[in-house]
Amino acid sequence: MKLSCYIVDDELHAIEVLAHHIEAIKELQLLGYNTNPIAGLREVNEKHPDVLFLDIDMPNLDGIEFRKLIAPDIRVIFTTASPDHALDAFEIAAFDYLLKPISYSRFQRAINKLNQFVSVNDHPEIKSKDNFFYIKCENKGKMVKINFEDIMYIESNSNYVIVSTKETKYNTYLTLKEIKARLPDDYFFRIHKSFVINHTQINYIDGNQIVLTDKSVLQLGNTYRDAFFDLVNRHIIKTSR
Repeated sequence: MKLSCYIVDDELHAIEVLAHHIEAIKELQLLGYNTNPIAGLREVNEKHPDVLFLDIDMPNLDGIEFRKLIAPDIRVIFTTASPDHALDAFEIAAFDYLLKPISYSRFQRAINKLNQFVSVNDHPEIKSKDNFFYIKCENKGKMVKINFEDIMYIESNSNYVIVSTKETKYNTYLTLKEIKARLPDDYFFRIHKSFVINHTQINYIDGNQIVLTDKSVLQLGNTYRDAFFDLVNRHIIKTSR
């Protein structure tokens, strides 16, 4: 399956270079491009490409702010003539950071890394054997270790994900799918398009409401209801009376 691409850059020559590189790789498909970041933002949100090549230094809307306004599951590869924005870019979950002029070999390395990432995340059975992970938080340079057993639930909220633990909550620019792929299915279950819960932290279930041990109340989505109660029914103590 091809990965769909879109380019936003205020320099037409830079777009032409990237378009040429994309055309040379059969796994990529260019959906379009725009030299106007405002118009580009509208098209990116409409087309929802798999990967966005995004310039940072643009008038009216720079690449850093642009990234915050699109879906978090779009992989963003920043392109810029300056290395000065690298830290800011990776703090908001840049997939890669390419310095102009972008050579084909450097471009290909970025795509190889992207293909490896997509391969792993498209196969949820490839999970971490550890009982923890690290996430980058909103605070610049801060990485937090989170033990699986401490997670209450994980919530998708607009352009980021909230990991709610027994002690506090952490915001990170990941997708719910990306985090769920790293968690053991024996303990973590999707109950809603916006929620994954640690079912060892369930206190009780009241209709379509799930109440956790920290008193959080989460809504069970209709799409996930049958699968959720299949899980619950496997653990119900039944009587022969």
